[in-house]
Amino acid sequence: MAVKVWIVGEGNNELGRHDGHGKRHRGVLEALLVRVCEGGWECTGKLPWNAIQKFRAGGARLAGPKHGDYFNVLGLVLAAYEDAAEAVAFSRDVDSDPEREEAVDEALAWIRDESGWLIEVIGGVAKPAMEGWILALRAVPGTDDMSRPRAKEHLAGQEIGVKSTDHYVDVVEQANLGELPHFGLPAGAESLRAWLATAHDVLNHLVHGRPAS
Repeated sequence: MAVKVWIVGEGNNELGRHDGHGKRHRGVLEALLVRVCEGGWECTGKLPWNAIQKFRAGGARLAGPKHGDYFNVLGLVLAAYEDAAEAVAFSRDVDSDPEREEAVDEALAWIRDESGWLIEVIGGVAKPAMEGWILALRAVPGTDDMSRPRAKEHLAGQEIGVKSTDHYVDVVEQANLGELPHFGLPAGAESLRAWLATAHDVLNHLVHGRPAS
């Protein structure tokens, strides 16, 4: 039986365009998951970030940061867990919010150490946004430190449409990914490298029973 995975992202680029029949085509996150584990799992739910119901409960609420994305991450993982997913994968654009990464990391730590939820989580921030990850897959260095306008300029130079989900997915599918731990990515792409490493470990453990690297 295939491992059940939820995918949560900002919008069409991460999740895939609507197919006109109530579902979505493949987006960047699903395409990345396929690159690290080709089969043995299926996407059983996709949720846009603006549809997340924030988590509200005593211990986590009192102990965690006040940033909204702390509760968003808890909420999306709880929703996937209650839907009987075995893993959930998400990304959140950093943009110009310096506190967002810390809030996401704090939420992931609480889920791992205190929640008791039996679900694996592949999650993190995309720097400066998903555009940075796409450029890193095209071997552009230093993407984590780029501003979003600068990343968009680089995309234009690479003839990649900023709003084109198809272009983004093509880049993922055609990228020359190497092996763990670096995946052949250029310097300055640590946010993507860390996300891929977690995805590789989680899916290959769930699908093939392999221990974490």
